[in-house]
Amino acid sequence: MTVSKRAPLPPLAGADVWTSVMTRAGYRCQCERSHPKHRKIGRCVNDHSDTCRLVAGPKDPGPDPARSIERHAPEDLVAWCPSCWQLTVDGARRARRKAANNAPPAIDPLF
Repeated sequence: MTVSKRAPLPPLAGADVWTSVMTRAGYRCQCERSHPKHRKIGRCVNDHSDTCRLVAGPKDPGPDPARSIERHAPEDLVAWCPSCWQLTVDGARRARRKAANNAPPAIDPLF
């Protein structure tokens, strides 16, 4: 069975930036991190298709990417598949919580 590829459907907002990011990425996820979705070292194999809509986002999205998205220049954005994006953001959130739990108290005790 062959799957026909249709022309990519860009998002309604930011279509020009998304299209430039996807063109640079070859419409393929640019994640190279090691995680359960692709344990082997190397680039993720997910392409933009009807079943996998790629997003444009920063290389290191951090724990709360929605707060800092406008700070990134379009040339600094990369293509992400939804699973790689979510795993990376969740990992950053876990690291932030761990750092907060291990931080010393902000106020020294009086005695």
